Amino acid sequence: MENRSPRMVSIIKSMPTLILGLLLVIGLGVTALLYRGHLEAAEAIRTDTRAAVAETAELIADRIPSAVLLGNHRSLRENLDLAKSTPAIQRLEVFRFDGAGLLAGTRTEDSFEYSEAFQAVIQHDSQGFEDTENEQRFSYIESLEMGGRTIGWLRLVADADRPRPVIRESFQRFVVESAALWLLIGLIVSAGSSNLRMQNRLERRLRTDELTGELSRYGFKADYADGGREQAYGLFLLDVHNFKAINESHGSDIGDQILAAIPSAIRRRVTNATDIARLDGDDFAVVAPASNWDEARATGGALLQAIGGLHKEQPSVMAPVRGAIGGVLLGRTDELSRRLSEADRALERARESSSSEVVLADANFLSESQQQGDFITEKEIREGLEKGQFRYYIQPIVDVQRDLTVGYEALIRWQADDQLRPPAVFLDKFKEVVQDPDMYKHVVSLRQQLSARAAKNGVPMLCYNIRLEDIGRLPSAERLKVDFGGNVADGLHVVIEISESGIPRYLGSDISWLGEAWKRISSPETMLALDDFGALESNLFRLLELDIDYLKVDKAMISAIDHDLRSRAILRAVASLCKELDIKVIAEGVEQQAQAEALSELGVSLQQGFYHGYPQPAEKYLV
Repeated sequence: MENRSPRMVSIIKSMPTLILGLLLVIGLGVTALLYRGHLEAAEAIRTDTRAAVAETAELIADRIPSAVLLGNHRSLRENLDLAKSTPAIQRLEVFRFDGAGLLAGTRTEDSFEYSEAFQAVIQHDSQGFEDTENEQRFSYIESLEMGGRTIGWLRLVADADRPRPVIRESFQRFVVESAALWLLIGLIVSAGSSNLRMQNRLERRLRTDELTGELSRYGFKADYADGGREQAYGLFLLDVHNFKAINESHGSDIGDQILAAIPSAIRRRVTNATDIARLDGDDFAVVAPASNWDEARATGGALLQAIGGLHKEQPSVMAPVRGAIGGVLLGRTDELSRRLSEADRALERARESSSSEVVLADANFLSESQQQGDFITEKEIREGLEKGQFRYYIQPIVDVQRDLTVGYEALIRWQADDQLRPPAVFLDKFKEVVQDPDMYKHVVSLRQQLSARAAKNGVPMLCYNIRLEDIGRLPSAERLKVDFGGNVADGLHVVIEISESGIPRYLGSDISWLGEAWKRISSPETMLALDDFGALESNLFRLLELDIDYLKVDKAMISAIDHDLRSRAILRAVASLCKELDIKVIAEGVEQQAQAEALSELGVSLQQGFYHGYPQPAEKYLV
C-alpha cells in the first residue's frame, strides 16, 4: 500500500466532519430558499387579491355613473353583480355626491343582497385603498365620474383573510418540502455515520495484528509514513530463523505462542523500543530511537538476545530460537520504502548465515550490494523495457547422438549502462512489472521477433519460461501463439517451460488445474516442458498430473553423473520412465565432456549447458 503523508491522512480523517458541515450548510441554505419562496408566493397572492378588487372597482365605476345620476337601482344591481366573480369582495356601497348612501350589497352564498338608503360615512376626498378598523378587511374607493364631474363614489369592502387558505397551502408545502429535505440529509448523515463507524472498526482491525496485538504491516506503514516522523530511528526487520522447523517439530500452536511472545520479550530487552509490528508470518519490524550505527548495532544485539531467550518461555521447545536481523537508520526525511528495501536486503544477508546474526545496511553494505545489482526498482525495469534495454539471449539444445542443434532456450537479459545485469537481481521484479499490459507488450514484441528469426533459420524448437499461474490467465490457444510468436513462425514448435520450484505458496501443492488449463490453450504448434526436475521438491506425480512433452533435468541431478553410481541409477530410471510415458528428456547444466558422454550412454541425448554453448545474443547462433 502506498504511504500517505500525515497532511493527507489528516485531511482524509477530517473529511466526514467537513462533509457533515457542508450538508448542514446546504440544508440550511435550501430551507431558507424554500421559505423565501413561500413568503414571495404569499405576498404575490395578497397582491393579486388587492389588484383584482381594484380592477373590479374600476370596471363597475365605468358602468354605473348614469344609473347613479338617474337613481336606477335595477341597473345598479345588474352592474354591481359583476363583483360576484371576485370572491374576496364581501360588500358593495354606492354613494351620491353629497355622501348619502344610495345602494349597498352584502355577499351571501352565491349573490349579493341589496338594501337602499343605508347609513354609512365616506370621505369625499378618498380614492384607492382605505384603512379599516377591522384588520381582517380592507376597502377600495373609486370615484364615479360623468362629464368630467364627480357624481358619487363606489366602495368595495374585501375580506383580507380570503387568500389565507392558499397561503396556508403554500406554507404546508414549504413544511413538507423542508421536512423531506432534512429527512434526506438525516438519512445521508446516518448512512455516512454508519459507514464511518465501520471504516473506523476496519481501520483498527487493519492497524492491529490479531495474534500479537501489535501493529500490523498496514499500521506500521501508516504510522511511519514519509513526512510524519519527528525524529530519527533505527529500523530493524526480524525473522525467526528456524520457525519452520519449530512448527514442524512442535505444531503450529506452539509456533503461534512463540510469535505472540516475541513482542514482550523484545520490550524487556529493548526498553526504548518505540513500536513493534508483525509484518507477515514470522517477520517483524522493530522501531527504536537511533541516531548512529553504534546505537543501531547495540539495539540489534539486544534484539538477538531477546529472540534467543524465547525457548525458555516454552519449555517444550528444547532448541534455542534463532533470529536473523537486518537493520538500517531511518531519518526524518528518508523515504520509508527505500529504507525498508535496504533493511530487507540486509535481512536476506543475515538469513544466509547458519547462526543468529545482525546485518546493518550501512554505507559499506550498500556499496557492495549495489555492485551486485541489488535495489533495482520496478521503475528502472519499466524504463529499461521502454528504452529497448531488454533482449532475449538463446542457449542451444543439442542432440549429441546426431551432433545436431535441435532448438534453443530463450533467456531474458538486461543490458544497461554497458553492463549486463544477471537475471538473479531483476527477474522477480521483472515478472511483476510485465503483468502490466503496457509493459507486457514489449516482451511479446521481443518474443515475436525472436520466434520469427528462429523459424527463418529452420529452428524446430524454441523454449520460453513462464510463471505457472500465468498459464491459467491465457484465454485461448490463439493468444498463446501470439504471445510467444507462434503466429509469425511457421514450422517452429514453441515449448512453454514451467518449474515446480516457481509455484507460489497460495496455489498450494495441487496443480491439477494446470492440466485443464493447458488443454484449453495448447495447439499442435505448442508443447509443454517441466523444468528444474531434480531440484528441491520434484515430484514424480507431476508426470501423471501434467501432459508434458519434455522433462528438463536440473543440473543438480547430473553434476556427478560421470562418476557417481547412484546419480547414474536415478537418471537411468527417470529416462526409462519417461520413455514409457513418451516424454523426451533434456539434461540441463552440462558443463563437461565426461558428463555429456555419460548422459548419452544412459539414453539422454538431448542436452543443454555451457559445454554445448553459452547463452548468447541471437545473432551469434542465427543469421
